[in-house]
Amino acid sequence: LCSGPLVYFWHLPTLRDPGSRMRFSDSNRVLIIQGVTPQDEGIYTCVCSSRRSGTRDQKTFYLHVEGL
Repeated sequence: LCSGPLVYFWHLPTLRDPGSRMRFSDSNRVLIIQGVTPQDEGIYTCVCSSRRSGTRDQKTFYLHVEGL
């Protein structure tokens, strides 16, 4: 588990035009995709690291899109 000042980074699958549809909140801990489409489906990984201790942790999520 990370401690100290934390930095969050997301590894994303290929998104169509992610710059205009993707934003982050809560110090990059929350990823928001506006106008989500079935092409956005895939594995998203959030990596947390501590600059002070050098520790790292990550959590992987699978986004499933249906019914659009």
